[in-house]
Amino acid sequence: MYVSCGAMPSVYESNIATVVVQALQEAQLNLQRRQEENTDLKRKLDAVTQQLPKQRHKHAQESTEFDEEIAKLGRMFAVMYEPWVEDGLFQQPRPDKPSKHPERFTSNRAKDEGIIAELYEVVPEKLHRMLADQSYFATIVGLPVFFCPFVIPAS
Repeated sequence: MYVSCGAMPSVYESNIATVVVQALQEAQLNLQRRQEENTDLKRKLDAVTQQLPKQRHKHAQESTEFDEEIAKLGRMFAVMYEPWVEDGLFQQPRPDKPSKHPERFTSNRAKDEGIIAELYEVVPEKLHRMLADQSYFATIVGLPVFFCPFVIPAS
């Protein structure tokens, strides 16, 4: 870029300024169109959402008298066995091998089967069907696993 010493800008500088101003104007117009489009889409989404029937969460519909017991078992399992159980390990049939099988840590699949076996060993027999068949069990157990019942004071 050439810099002029006088008060009059050079021809090159005035052309660049014109181009920059035009680009900024186009960007501002494009931004304004996108904002209007976004606002219009939000209105349409709100209208469609209001027309949908109110739905309850599946969790609320499947509530059972075992919620408290399941939550307690989830906290105990998190402390004593596995703090983070992958969702895929719930709703699995009971493995043939016990959790303390000597080959438990030979592969990822054997490790997962060991965790599933631990779940079945900790959970009372009366809840095994829920453990194997319902995602509800995983939802209830998953909530307390990450719950921290104490607050660490700020220093």
